[in-house]
Amino acid sequence: MQNGSNADIPLVGKPADPIDKQRLTEMRFVSPGYFAAMQLPILKGRDFTAQDAAKTQQVAIVNEAWVKEFLNTNEDPLAQAFKGDPGDGTTAIVGVARSGRQDLFEPANAEADFPLTQMPQSWLAFIPQFYLFVRTSVPPTSIVPQLRSALHQVAPNVAFRTPEIMEQLLSDALVTNRMLSWLFGLLTAIGIYGLLSQEVASRTRDIGVRMALGATRVGVAQLVLGRVGVLLIVGIGAG
Repeated sequence: MQNGSNADIPLVGKPADPIDKQRLTEMRFVSPGYFAAMQLPILKGRDFTAQDAAKTQQVAIVNEAWVKEFLNTNEDPLAQAFKGDPGDGTTAIVGVARSGRQDLFEPANAEADFPLTQMPQSWLAFIPQFYLFVRTSVPPTSIVPQLRSALHQVAPNVAFRTPEIMEQLLSDALVTNRMLSWLFGLLTAIGIYGLLSQEVASRTRDIGVRMALGATRVGVAQLVLGRVGVLLIVGIGAG
């Protein structure tokens, strides 16, 4: 489960960014098992555990993009800490996770994740919704009744929405790219056909002379295709 927003989170011992060069961090509150469900391995440090409770040391896990954006190459992310939000205290960074893109067509954002159990209660009034991620080895649609039943048992007053399947979301997001690829492929085929036709038409006399002198069909075809191949290579290189 997760919920998120973005904010400027200062680091202990580091000066704040200038107003005109402020860097934002994607903040997410997640429950244990989030990184496993999203297949984002912890590359350094540790994952959240049941011991990360409301009254214990506040902790956070950052991603690779955050480390690259905010730290120098010789700085250890596990030696850093946030000051201020989310609990108005000091939050120790205990892990580094692999980056996951929030947009298919954009690089991963700098992200810091916090345990859902350490979310300030005062924030709940400003959070419109949470997202529940479920990974399964069976067809996703087959577990919808179990998900509905589980949600009803935990929160009977919360309306159940039909789950969205990640593969379908990705497919929908890429449909425009597929159409453009198909269109460019068609235009490429038409262009190659036009180039081949133009080459043959412009060398009809030359081809006739060569065949009169004993050139074979294979030899003529190799001549034309070789010429077209050179033009294609030059065109692709220029492109």
